[in-house]
Amino acid sequence: MILSSCGFSFLIFNVIYMLLTSVFYLILRPKPLKEAYVQPVPKTAIVYPVKNEDFGMLERISYTFVNNALPGTDLWVLSDSDREFLKGEEELIRALRRRFGEGKIHYRHREKPAERKQGNVLSWLSQHLDYPYVFICDADSMAPRGTVLKLIRKAEHPENVDIAVFQTFIQITHAKTRFAKIQALGTRLSQELYFKTYQALFGRQISFGHLCLIRTSDFIKLRIPKGILSHDIWDTAYLDAMGKRVAFCHDVTAWDESPNNYLEAQARDRRWAKGTLQAWPLVFKRGISLPMR
Repeated sequence: MILSSCGFSFLIFNVIYMLLTSVFYLILRPKPLKEAYVQPVPKTAIVYPVKNEDFGMLERISYTFVNNALPGTDLWVLSDSDREFLKGEEELIRALRRRFGEGKIHYRHREKPAERKQGNVLSWLSQHLDYPYVFICDADSMAPRGTVLKLIRKAEHPENVDIAVFQTFIQITHAKTRFAKIQALGTRLSQELYFKTYQALFGRQISFGHLCLIRTSDFIKLRIPKGILSHDIWDTAYLDAMGKRVAFCHDVTAWDESPNNYLEAQARDRRWAKGTLQAWPLVFKRGISLPMR
């Protein structure tokens, strides 16, 4: 009885919340973050953390890098893969180096992975502080032409120095099934209605954990607990406590892929739900702003 009442209360809260958000969406229009002229472009890394990926990586990574290969920009593939996948990753790196050059493409494999993607990125970042900015991708991410440069220009503007993460507007590509197309529509609508409105109201938003540009000097200070599933929520909250923001850049679009069927989506969403439930202590963490709570 108590669980049913709690579930119904959460449902009502979410319905009211979405209605209010829709009303504010009709009234508010977020302004794009200001941009600075950048010359030369700061040294930047495009990072692909991967684990046991068996197809499509060459096409996705090549698409991103050919469209964002700025002077001083390097590509890193950070592997947490099992041994049976290493041969394929070595072939991937050779193919990328043939196309883009030896000096631009880098590869690292962790023998003893720890703390999932967050641990992979932070352990690498701690050894490569010479990159002021890092653009983080997922294995199924693609960034169109000019994405990284536009985010760097925003990061370099003096009015945006308190922003640690510049999050792109993510759209779903390669949605071939009806289910995937519905997922793509839902992803777009949620960002249009919720994320844009929240950014307009409070000037901040939550990080998605990928397809975003991070400011290394801020991100390297994060010390989130171990065993976290949804690190993006914790990253956002801890940055907020440091006086830093995550900004949703609705004028910069990047691409992601989505599960093509319900079973794949259910497994992913269940993991996300567990990660979200893990974050309940953040509501009571000292130093977090009211909008972020």
